[in-house]
Amino acid sequence: MKETYLKHYWLLYMEFMEVFKSLTYKNIPLPLLINFYQFIEETIKNDMYQDSFGKNLKYNNFKKEEIQPFFEKFLPNNQTSKVDPEGLIVLNHDYIRFPAETFKEHFTTSPSAILTRKKPRVSNDLGIPYHSLSDYQDLGDVHLETSIVKKAETIFSKHVNHIVFGNQFFKEKFKALIPTMIRLFNTIEKYLEMVSVKCLVVGTIEDINSRMLVILCRVKGIPSICMQHGLIMGEEAYLPVFTTKVAVYGYYEKDWYKERGTPESQVEIIGHPRFDQIFTRKFPSKKELDSTKINVLITTNHINQMMWVKVIKSLAKLPQFNIIVKPHPWEVGKKKCTDYEELSSTYHSVNLILSRNVNLYDLFNNIDFVIQSASTVGLEAILFQKPIFIIKNPMYPYFDRMGKFNLDETEVVKTIIQFSKDKEMQKEMANLRRRFIDQSYPQKLSGIKLVNLIKELTS
Repeated sequence: MKETYLKHYWLLYMEFMEVFKSLTYKNIPLPLLINFYQFIEETIKNDMYQDSFGKNLKYNNFKKEEIQPFFEKFLPNNQTSKVDPEGLIVLNHDYIRFPAETFKEHFTTSPSAILTRKKPRVSNDLGIPYHSLSDYQDLGDVHLETSIVKKAETIFSKHVNHIVFGNQFFKEKFKALIPTMIRLFNTIEKYLEMVSVKCLVVGTIEDINSRMLVILCRVKGIPSICMQHGLIMGEEAYLPVFTTKVAVYGYYEKDWYKERGTPESQVEIIGHPRFDQIFTRKFPSKKELDSTKINVLITTNHINQMMWVKVIKSLAKLPQFNIIVKPHPWEVGKKKCTDYEELSSTYHSVNLILSRNVNLYDLFNNIDFVIQSASTVGLEAILFQKPIFIIKNPMYPYFDRMGKFNLDETEVVKTIIQFSKDKEMQKEMANLRRRFIDQSYPQKLSGIKLVNLIKELTS
């Protein structure tokens, strides 16, 4: 079903690009600048999982390897021009997820700047100057913006019966964003004219700021790198590639991008500096949790809360386990933790962590096992050499390589009990972990690899 949805998604996006390609600003098609899947109404997204949705589409022939090449034809040339050796390495703050140590260790010795949307309260707490786009803000040209909105309305008027382009939610959201796109375009263009940038690093191309930054860097011949901001669970957030290089965790992601038409030379395996602390930080040997119990960390997500409740409840009934539940930040932010709070009140062995100030790696250092599903936490636990039990998600095959430890929810508790007693099973997991790391994260220190990649692009 997921494959059906993705086929329809890319065919829709391609049709959108073709229909609206004349809607440009300074020769850049505005459809390139949006995060397309955020503009599709949820009811339509649900229908896209059905084969019958295809009858609504202009195109039906779809090959994964054509995704990146299709969008490349709308993008500026990806050739970098002569780089200013005195220029700055600009690190876009949004979603970059670098720990403070990375900024201080790798970017204070080279001319660098951290780019933010608004002025930060502290201007130099990392030893690197901050630049704020708000200092270069374009006030807009209402006449110009109105004329482009009217042009969009003309195109929409020719597709009133289209299942997406004729949808009111899609039309209004896209039209409402046009003035913002134009003003942001001018703001970033002004920044790049006034500041000499020799390389740009972004944490994602999912948001409009990051996407526009890298596209305008392409226009100016400035090399750029996009870090991998999490496991590739939602394909729509990772394609198309707009940057000179896309930096990935391992061979799994490199193959994934190649299968979708991204040239191998554009994909670099360097990991992510956010994981460097796993290998560099010294953790205390003394454990803070009950050493007479098997301490299990469960990191949930919001996709299937009732599944997590069942697993937690089943473990809580067993006296040998002490359970630490760390809900997903989305669940905490949306105050969707009531079921977990009830379990914590009912069972003495269930400990709920709602604070965002608790360091995940400190938790890893104190627990024996991890249970998770379709999350970057799973990779981090494996890198931390922790026994991990993954609740299988059939739509995301990333953890399939963990074999029998990639489980149906009904098998988790039984498998953990057996694992805690079975030495051969423990050896099997250790071997699987090693093979998994070889493919999924074949490095320890990413920060230095990023610095070397920047040097390669700017030399």
